[in-house]
Amino acid sequence: MGYNLNFHQSFSPEREAIAQLVRLAIQGNGFLTKEEISQITTIPTGGSSGKVVPHISYADIMGLLNVENKGKSFKLFPTPLGEVIGAEDPYFVEPITMWACHYNLVEKNSKGLIWSYVFNEVAPQLGTSFAKEILPSIVNKNFEAEVNLTPFRSCYLNDRSFATLKILSEIGGKYLFTPHKIDPSFKYLYAYQLLSSWEKYMEDRTEVTIDDIKDTLYYGRPYLWEDRDILNVLELLQDERIIVLNRQLNPLTILRQESSQNLLTQIYSLLI
Repeated sequence: MGYNLNFHQSFSPEREAIAQLVRLAIQGNGFLTKEEISQITTIPTGGSSGKVVPHISYADIMGLLNVENKGKSFKLFPTPLGEVIGAEDPYFVEPITMWACHYNLVEKNSKGLIWSYVFNEVAPQLGTSFAKEILPSIVNKNFEAEVNLTPFRSCYLNDRSFATLKILSEIGGKYLFTPHKIDPSFKYLYAYQLLSSWEKYMEDRTEVTIDDIKDTLYYGRPYLWEDRDILNVLELLQDERIIVLNRQLNPLTILRQESSQNLLTQIYSLLI
């Protein structure tokens, strides 16, 4: 599915709605209208708008669902990531689940264009704190449109969305972005995110440089990581024999030892 800047129809993503759609997809229902999906899931919808269609889009962008359209009906299929999350955290209450959703929502070539642009271009340029009025000016100029930033802002400030991550806050007249602190119990998620991106953008290469990881894959940008953070994570993954770091070369190179698919089922394995 392709998306325009207003795919969200002014709604921010709500975890409960996304979780309901993933559970529905896992159940294997056939084609359903938005009204039928609303009846099954209790996600509200209306004649011209409502939350069902925007949340199907969010779940797709977050890499949880694949969607087939037939007229005004939708058939939902869980992705491998959606299946794992649906089995391990069906109500989307674990922080690791929220980080997985956030990462895909904002990654390099995400169809969530505003989210991707802010985390991959704006934050690296402006830093982690800047005046609130700067953001709409930059975003509107980039997209040559009057962009509704409310869904983006609410996504990280609303408890029904992803406020728990504390990656964005408002202090006075400023936005403050707070980098995700590396959590060793998330190491298989970090590995999955690195390798799935690697397989997507550099599929033919089993060895890449640290510069490739930072500048081609944009690895770690959704977490607002600095170079030191990325290196720390790579060392964690080397300890698990997921990758091998070759420090004899400059820039250092990373050899892939695993596939993202093999890491999927381990994402939740280290949680207490």
